[in-house]
Amino acid sequence: MDNELLQSLGSEGVTAQTAVQLGIRFLLALAMGLIVALVYRRSRESVNGQSDRAMFATLVLLSILICMVTAVVGNYVARAFSLAGALSIVRFRTVVEDTRDTAFVIFAVVVGMAIGYGQFLVPLIGVPVVSVAAILLKDWNRVSPAGNASVLGRQASLLVRVGLGVDVNQLLQVALAEQTSDCTCVQVTTTKQGAAIEIKYVLRLLSSVDPVVLVNKINKLEGVQYASLDLETDA
Repeated sequence: MDNELLQSLGSEGVTAQTAVQLGIRFLLALAMGLIVALVYRRSRESVNGQSDRAMFATLVLLSILICMVTAVVGNYVARAFSLAGALSIVRFRTVVEDTRDTAFVIFAVVVGMAIGYGQFLVPLIGVPVVSVAAILLKDWNRVSPAGNASVLGRQASLLVRVGLGVDVNQLLQVALAEQTSDCTCVQVTTTKQGAAIEIKYVLRLLSSVDPVVLVNKINKLEGVQYASLDLETDA
């Protein structure tokens, strides 16, 4: 069936049988992409709802698009190089806040590629296995080290704006060290026509920390122009 499908995509045109086969594959890729996206949402702690919705749609579309690309390429090396050259102009500059996001992107790519080649058993068996593993590992980073009396609290994103020339790391070091268990800088941008810098952090508050007190404390620091804390919404 695969050889007939690939041959029918050539110069002779697409037959009705081939169109049905392609439709089935694309619909299956859509279904599997939805499963991958749902597992992503279920296994990840949300920090920014907008970001999660974008990633959800990306995983679904990526599964279908990779399936389409695989069907077009088939066993033709020339087509593969042509598509690689065409897609090389695409640039993505979105900051990956969680390394598990990359794993789910690869997950969607593999699912779409397997379906595009007609290897249906790969996603039918692999998707449940990976899904179970992702859900079981969701709480892995919640476990506090032995002897650590601090209980981990909610995850949040912190946006801080400072003037040029301000050492923001030294400025926030004490405040964040005392009230968070983990803090990662994920984005740095200029604002106010280059007169200020905005830094975004993804952090986990200690359970005893009051978010209002933390924001007020940061806003009172000399050199800080603006600070906001976006708490994770409970599922």
